[in-house]
This record gives sequence, C-alpha cells and structure tokens, in this order.
Amino acid sequence: MSPIITSIAGLAATLTGACAMLLMLELRGNPKKDSKANQRLVKAHRVTGYIFIVFFLVIVTVMLSKAGSYQEEFSPRTILHISLALLVVPLLLFKVLIVRRFKRFEKHVPGIGLAVFLALFLLNSMTAGYYFLHQSDIGKMALSKEDVAVLDEKQGQRLVVQKCGKCHTLERVFKSLKTEQGWAETVHRMVSFDTPNISASQGEEILNYLINQQNRRERLAAEASGLKGKRGRNLIEQKCSFCHGLDRIYLAEKTYEEWGETVKNMIAYSKQKEFLSSQEQATVVTFLSSRSSSRPEKEE
Repeated sequence: MSPIITSIAGLAATLTGACAMLLMLELRGNPKKDSKANQRLVKAHRVTGYIFIVFFLVIVTVMLSKAGSYQEEFSPRTILHISLALLVVPLLLFKVLIVRRFKRFEKHVPGIGLAVFLALFLLNSMTAGYYFLHQSDIGKMALSKEDVAVLDEKQGQRLVVQKCGKCHTLERVFKSLKTEQGWAETVHRMVSFDTPNISASQGEEILNYLINQQNRRERLAAEASGLKGKRGRNLIEQKCSFCHGLDRIYLAEKTYEEWGETVKNMIAYSKQKEFLSSQEQATVVTFLSSRSSSRPEKEE
C-alpha cells in the first residue's frame, strides 16, 4: 500500500477518533434530558468507535508488514512511531473491557479515550504530517553529467538492496529493461511511495546504479550475440559446405521454425547421429533465422 493511501487512512482514523471522543464528552459532560437523544448519541459513538477500530487495525497491519521487511536498523523516529501504535492497542483493549465487563471503572473511560486520541494524533503527526510536508522536497529524478561524475555506484548498489528489496524481489529489479527516462520515472515513483525512508539524493544514487547495470547487461548481451553468430557461421562452413554451396544457404529466407525443420532434414540426410549436437543445432538455427529477419523486405 502506498504512503499516500496509508497517510489518508491515518488521517481518517484520527478524525473518526476525534468524533468518537467528542460524542463521549457530550454524553458524559452534557447529558441530555431526552432519553432518545442520549440513545442516538450512544449509537453514534458506538458506530464511530467501530469505524475507528477498523481503520486502526488496517494501519497496524500495514505498518507491521512494512516493519518486518526492513533490512536495516530502525531510526529513532520509526521506533517512536511503532511504540505509539502499539500503545494504542492495550488502551483500546482496556476501554472495551471496562465498557463490556468492568462497569465499576467506567469513570476512567473518558481518560482512556483521550489517551487513545492523543497517541493517535501524535502518531499521525509523525507519519502523515511528515509525509505531506516533505512531498515537495522530491523533485523529478534526472542525472546530469556532473551528478554522474560524483555518484558512487557501489553506494547505489547497497541502496538498491536495502531500499528496493523491502517491497519486491531484486530479481524483478535486475530483469527489468527500461530507457533512462523510464528508470527515472520508476525511481521517482518509488521515492514518492517510500518517502522519507528514501531521500531524493539516495534516489539519484539508485537511478545511477540501475542505468549503469542495464548498460552493462546490454553490452554483455551484444558481445554474447556476436560470439554466437560467429560460432553459427563457423558451424555452417564446416558442416554444410560438404553438400552444397554456401550461397544457397545464405540466400534462403525462412522463419526460425522453417530453419529448424531444414536443419533436422539435413542431419537425417547426413546419416550421422553426431553431425550436430542439440546445442549446435540451436546455434545454427538462431544464426540463420537472425540473418533472414534482419534482411530488408523486398519491394513489390
């Protein structure tokens, strides 16, 4: 769940808690002579209380799942945040037990309700308030030549492991293929989701690393493709030139599947089981089909 959704849920829970507290104060501090009016207030207080509990349980569940995925030591602000959230749990439990079971302690219910509201107010001030205040600190992710020159790629790698691995697998990150603009938009969105746990400067380190690691992958893939192509050509010159000229092969235009069938037929004609291994077959078919697909279409 994104921070903006949890922040809005936290604000909704705080407002619902405030309504429940005001209704409770109205009931206890200014009781109505009309019994029906009191009954309506009691019903409204009960409904807002249930809504508040639902909001709070959702927020606590999301908070605990995020805390469990952290791969680094909690900051003091995070520890205080978790402590306040956990404090609300026993306070709510005591309040419900007193109302439902221990009627003699009902005079303490307003104080417990006020404590719950204050804890939740502080909790959301530290999270939702902090999030909305610092949203404007996040600029669009972009790297200039000067930025790239001073950024530490190893630091970017460490940040990817620490920050990105909290929400999804690193395999998903490293298998993605995007343009530099695409990576910039993705990192900007992730920083927005996880602010202030990821700062704008850390986002730049992450972006620099992701762009560089993709460039390395593309370079290695191109080198590997070139080696495979060279090996495929060598195999054709060694194996196929015994029966017919190479021009006949290189002028043919076939799909990958058609070249696969042709190579299988040639192996059968040779009557040699080890004429081409399965790996060599794949190399030859890939080389031949890539030549056909790269050839420009004939004009009609």
